[in-house]
Amino acid sequence: MAKRTVVQVIMTDDLDAHEAGTETEAHSTVLVALVAGGVAQQAELELSAKHEAELGELLARYFAAGRRPASPLSLPKQPRVPATAPGRVAGPATRRLLAYCRHVAHDPYHRADGEPYSGGKPYFGPTLQRRFDAFVETDEGRAWLAGLSEADGGEGS
Repeated sequence: MAKRTVVQVIMTDDLDAHEAGTETEAHSTVLVALVAGGVAQQAELELSAKHEAELGELLARYFAAGRRPASPLSLPKQPRVPATAPGRVAGPATRRLLAYCRHVAHDPYHRADGEPYSGGKPYFGPTLQRRFDAFVETDEGRAWLAGLSEADGGEGS
């Protein structure tokens, strides 16, 4: 019998987590930036539909009263969507890297200081990529790769 494992990461509302310690499923990622009093601040937030609407309502009167800047902020062309976002299954290369992280006890979801990467999304930096590439060129790495399940990005059996 063939088995298929689907890994799904559900983004949670950052505001609920911060204020109430609860986990509510996020609707979207919102980028907020403010420059006031010579201080620039920006944040990327995963928000529920309710909190996204609240933020839009709060800022609507300021946007209505303001004027467009001569040089608008450079915004990303598309919102960042993690490889394991809700409704999306990570591709084989991402699943292999996640399996490699488990193999070498590396946490791709947190920085060295313990702080999470943005929105709980995994981060595979260039050093990790180079180590993975070097590992799979060794006999041990080839054997490990051959033994990976399809769910972990292997070729399956």
